[in-house]
Amino acid sequence: MIKLIVALDDQHTIGSSTTEANTDWFSGLDPSLQSALRNAYQTADGIAVGHSSFSSLLPLDKKGFVLTRSNNHPNLPKSKLKACSEIEAVVKKHLGSSDDFAIVGGATLFDLFLPHAAVLDLYFSNTPLSGDLKFSAWNDGSFDLVDEVKRDGYVMKRMFRI
Repeated sequence: MIKLIVALDDQHTIGSSTTEANTDWFSGLDPSLQSALRNAYQTADGIAVGHSSFSSLLPLDKKGFVLTRSNNHPNLPKSKLKACSEIEAVVKKHLGSSDDFAIVGGATLFDLFLPHAAVLDLYFSNTPLSGDLKFSAWNDGSFDLVDEVKRDGYVMKRMFRI
């Protein structure tokens, strides 16, 4: 199954459109939210991350893919992730499967994988997030809220596709 794991704020801000700003984005999150996201990433059977978001999430000790047009990402040798440029192959492998394959960012990947996602885990920060990228396409009535967990620093909402 394909699942999106998204950190956002009440304005649906999810990050910045520049790699430089995203590099420090994750470290700027509330520590409890950072921990929750790392746990979600590590408990998934595999992940896909975009090349800009990849740098902000290091170290990331997980198998999966960095979706990029280049196989020369400077951090790939330090990771178990492989470069991939074909979204169709990733979707075909994980759509309808029993494994828990997580899309962990950024905005382009969320938009590309949303039509294929069975589950959304939305981590709403209690404080505004910096950045100019928004993700609100999930809020179109295609998903039902099935669980909501309130913690210090964030609220996690799990949604299943209708």
